[in-house]
Amino acid sequence: MSEKRRVDTVAEILQVGVDIERIHFFGLSASVNEAFDGTNLDEEVVPNYGMKSRHDGRELGYRMTARLEPAVGSVFVDVAVDYLLAEDVELSDELRLEFANEVAVMTLLPYVRSAISELTLKVFGAPLLMPIMQRGEVSFTAP
Repeated sequence: MSEKRRVDTVAEILQVGVDIERIHFFGLSASVNEAFDGTNLDEEVVPNYGMKSRHDGRELGYRMTARLEPAVGSVFVDVAVDYLLAEDVELSDELRLEFANEVAVMTLLPYVRSAISELTLKVFGAPLLMPIMQRGEVSFTAP
């Protein structure tokens, strides 16, 4: 059995070769706060994000959650991306976190944005639109 290749940077992971295998949702929900009086519908709401990762040989996966609690109700999105590496590699926990912040976040944010907009349009009657985010604005730290 051959040894796993050790990679130490996100650039090295990308050089090995990474493909998106699939993007899938684990949960989507929005609910109206029945006590909402209709005022302050334009409030700025900052999502609370979470991220989990997994790595097994050539498989690398990330699962991102976003929770919003505006006055009008609540929204929850849980979406994942599965990557397939071109070869079996060894990744440190720190490097998996760096890949999450540099690559996976930018892969998943458009899906989170779209889901929030669609859910809130259907449930609240008006979409909540996430602002454009620069690389690094959403990032995660080790637990």
